[in-house]
This record gives sequence, C-alpha cells and structure tokens, in this order.
Amino acid sequence: MSRIEKTPQDLANLLSQSSGNLAGFGAKAKTLQSLNTIIAEICPDIPEEIWQVANCRQETVVLEVKSAVWGQRLQFERNRICQHLAQQSQGQLTRLELKINPYGHQRQTETPAPKKPSEQPGKHMSMHTAEQLNMVAEHAPQGLKEKLQKLARHASASEKKT
Repeated sequence: MSRIEKTPQDLANLLSQSSGNLAGFGAKAKTLQSLNTIIAEICPDIPEEIWQVANCRQETVVLEVKSAVWGQRLQFERNRICQHLAQQSQGQLTRLELKINPYGHQRQTETPAPKKPSEQPGKHMSMHTAEQLNMVAEHAPQGLKEKLQKLARHASASEKKT
C-alpha cells in the first residue's frame, strides 16, 4: 500500500481561507500587531516594553501600560495618537483607553511546583517559649490568660510529637 503524499500548505493561507474562531483570532492578532506598529511610530520616545495594545473593540483601542507614570505620559500623547489612528483606520478607531497593569507584561514561563508537606517547615515552639508565655499569662486578664495558656500547650504537644 502506497503512502498518500500531500504537499505542505502555508498556515497563513489556511487561516485566511478558514472561517470561525481560528480565522477571527488570526485577523485580530494581525490587527493588534499593526496597531502596535502604528503607535510605536507615533511615540518613538516611549519604550515598547512599557506598553502593549491589549484589545481593539468598536472604535476604541485599549493600551495596557506597565505603570501609572507611563500611563500619564501616554495621556499627554492621547490626542496625537487618536488623530493618527483615525487617519490610518479611515475613521474606524477614534478613541484610546489606557489600562494600568503592572503584571500584564510578565509571561509565566514556569509555574512553581507546590511544595510537598514534608518540604514545608513545620510549626515548632520551644519549651522555653512556652514557659515565657505562661509567665506572661500569670499577669494577664482572664481572656488573654486563657489564650496564652492554650498557645503554650501547643509547645508541649509539639515536643511530644518529636
């Protein structure tokens, strides 16, 4: 039985020909990338690692900014950015919304593995600490005295476990 051979197809062509969510995601990604380029050309003095185009919906472009200070700096450029966006998009994009998100630019490379119970440090109280708690409890009001004595009993319980 012979193997059926197919020539590989370009992924960009497949996405442009398809319909549905995947094609929509591809088109949206291209739009956001082009908006990113336009804004970078408008404001070359603002570092690109400080901001990113987060979304564009209806007639609004949403910029995600790393800090409030840079957000304020972009506020000063808002009118100029809006004018250029309106020119580039034939009037479809006329508003700019700034969102401050200090953690938005961090990508999660690895999620730390949860510690096993044996690796986590156990709670331990020495007998000396328990004695000091009991001494303080002698001169404390009744409610506090009971709580301090209960806490001191935990030290003797932890000593019995080890």
